[in-house]
Amino acid sequence: MTLVYDARGAALRSTTATDANSAVTLKNKALNPDGSLASETISVTSADGKSRTLSRDVDSYAVIDHCQTETTVVNGDGSKVTTLIDKTGGRSISTRSSQVKSSRFTFSKAA
Repeated sequence: MTLVYDARGAALRSTTATDANSAVTLKNKALNPDGSLASETISVTSADGKSRTLSRDVDSYAVIDHCQTETTVVNGDGSKVTTLIDKTGGRSISTRSSQVKSSRFTFSKAA
């Protein structure tokens, strides 16, 4: 755990944990000078790095206000498809998918 303080006495507390599947979770909590939670950001990355989720509670109500998930799939031909989903308040507000067919600059994108 790491604590960093600003001039007001507010703190940023960072913790990192690795689960049984080797996924890494990084939690950053911003604390008010009185020690109460101001906001929290949670990042989870799969062991292979192909899946990442970023969740944010921006107002300290213990409810995730924004969640972004990025997933990459490598196809048998070596092409990759990456899907990015943004959610706010439990609703999907944006989904983007991109495909790279090879390392030779072929790129397609769907909104």
